[in-house]
Amino acid sequence: MRSSKYCPKRVICLLVVVCLVIGMAPSIAVAVPPPASQPFTDIAGHWAHEAIGFMVEGGFMEGTSATTFEPNALFSRAMAVTILYRMAEEPPVQSATVFTDVAPGRWYSDAVAWAYSSGVVQGIGDGRFAPAVNITRQEMATILHRFASAQGYDVAVASSVTLDFPDANLINDWAVGAMRWAVQNGVMRGTDLGELNPRSNATRAEAATVLTRFVRENERLREPFVFTISVEETSLPQGERLVVDVELKNNSGEDHVIVYSLLFSPSAPFWRNSSGVSVAEDPPLPQSRFFEADSIIRDTFCMPLDLEPGRHELRFRAAFALRLQDNYQSVQIQSNTVMFTVQSEYVPPLNEDFVLTISVEETSLPQGETFRANVELKNNSGEDQTITYSTLFWPDIPNWNPFGCGYGCPRNRYCERPVSPFDMPLPRPRFLSVNDAIRTVWSHLGAGVNPLPPGTHELRFIAFFDLNWEQENQERIAIWSNTVVLTVLP
Repeated sequence: MRSSKYCPKRVICLLVVVCLVIGMAPSIAVAVPPPASQPFTDIAGHWAHEAIGFMVEGGFMEGTSATTFEPNALFSRAMAVTILYRMAEEPPVQSATVFTDVAPGRWYSDAVAWAYSSGVVQGIGDGRFAPAVNITRQEMATILHRFASAQGYDVAVASSVTLDFPDANLINDWAVGAMRWAVQNGVMRGTDLGELNPRSNATRAEAATVLTRFVRENERLREPFVFTISVEETSLPQGERLVVDVELKNNSGEDHVIVYSLLFSPSAPFWRNSSGVSVAEDPPLPQSRFFEADSIIRDTFCMPLDLEPGRHELRFRAAFALRLQDNYQSVQIQSNTVMFTVQSEYVPPLNEDFVLTISVEETSLPQGETFRANVELKNNSGEDQTITYSTLFWPDIPNWNPFGCGYGCPRNRYCERPVSPFDMPLPRPRFLSVNDAIRTVWSHLGAGVNPLPPGTHELRFIAFFDLNWEQENQERIAIWSNTVVLTVLP
């Protein structure tokens, strides 16, 4: 039996979309509000303008004048420790600095003294601190890592976190641990070219961005509900599947009853397969769950990497409602950001034992008309099979935008109402005789909330199921269908 690459046993492979149907108010705000506009004339349109505004509004960074910030200027060691000193709320300094090149009374003197006594900095040797020397990116990660440890933050790094960057070999041994921590927590994500540039001097804009991510990550961990994602592998060939572990922790100190339809969903619009919803059955009504204080809800997702090679970032969203005494309170939480690398193209092996075929009744329709796709999975294995699945078929078409749902969403086989995303039902078995096929019909309206724009669109489906469920030789099968080209007329 040949099969495509498959996920670990009992992993539910989902291609989910962001479309929560609990619209209850009021809501709990968990995101940091955007900072107010700044008077600096040199940050408009700059890629780091939002982070710069955040750091200035928080009182952590200042401009170089009343009207300039100089985002591309280099970032010195004195600047770095001064900002961290402000983040620590400027505790009293017990003793003067021990460094011979840090004179008393300078704008950074107390910060350097505090940083040394706290173990945040160690100097460059010979009793010197070198306050005016520009800081490198790996030095910034190291100092920030020490600061996090000194402040009591969790700085543990998962063993699965690797530095999958082409210039990772340039990281000095003393900075490897800090760089792995910074990458794991999304503090450092690499450049547009996918490089860490560990030995390059950091700019003020880069420092603002890294420090903003650090502050927001630790604010996130202090929220009443903490949503965290992690990946087992941070670098995979194109075509394999990224396994994502998600955890939602109740940090509120109280027991709650939560209500949801789709609890977890990825906020990564470039994932082509995030538009799939089931047509095998209508979704259940929103379900409730007791969420005890300090407990954790865990789940695992498995997503095909149909992405261009390179570095990508992924976040998830948790959305639910708290059941209160006489009403409901909606909660929406963003997870941390995880970076992963898609390697050069990988073509999964062909599975000849099962064949997935799609066809459409009409391939060209005016915008607003309904496309219908016939989907057929045939057993060509030469023997009877029992397959097990939660949701068997998913569509893969990037131009079908499921966000918001409504009339633009795929519909069930009767085309009576939209099929909303939902938490997966329990896996169920189905007997499939040799040479027999499972058939269903999908429908998508070309108009409404999410219309297909005029032009051509490629449509294909993927089928997910297991053979030998809960046995030692359990096998996950993932099969792509043929591709059909649809034309939407103006």
